[in-house]
Amino acid sequence: MTVQMNLLRIALGTSNPDVTITIQHISINPTVSATICYQIVSNIEGIKQQELTIDGQQYAAWGNDDTIIYHIICARHNLQYVPYVEPKFYEEAFVYKNDQGELVRETIRKPNPNYVLPTPTPTSTETATTTSPSQ
Repeated sequence: MTVQMNLLRIALGTSNPDVTITIQHISINPTVSATICYQIVSNIEGIKQQELTIDGQQYAAWGNDDTIIYHIICARHNLQYVPYVEPKFYEEAFVYKNDQGELVRETIRKPNPNYVLPTPTPTSTETATTTSPSQ
C-alpha cells in the first residue's frame, strides 16, 4: 500500500540565495520508503524536476521531523538547508506598448502579504547572567 501526498508546495530555502527547492509531493510506502518529487528553482539554471527515494536508515530517521528530508535533499545538491523566509516585497513586471508603439517594461514593487517580520533573537550579552562568587 502506497500513500501519496499531492501538491504539498513546501518551499525550502538554501545556502545559495539564487536557489530554492519546492517539494511537490511525497509517495510513502509505510515502514519501507518514501519517494519525494521536488523542483530545484535556480535564478541561473532555471527549473529542474527531481525525485529522491529514501529508505532504510534514512527513512527510519525521518519520523515526524520533516527537516531531515530538507537536509537530505539540499545535501544531494551540495547545498545547505536554510528555512525559507517570505520576501518583504515582490515585483510585478508589466509589458505594454506606449503611444509611440514601443514596448515598455515597467516593474512595480508591492508588499508581500505573506511576509512575517522576523522575531529578533537575543544577543549573547542579553542572555548572559551575572553571577558572583559567594564568600
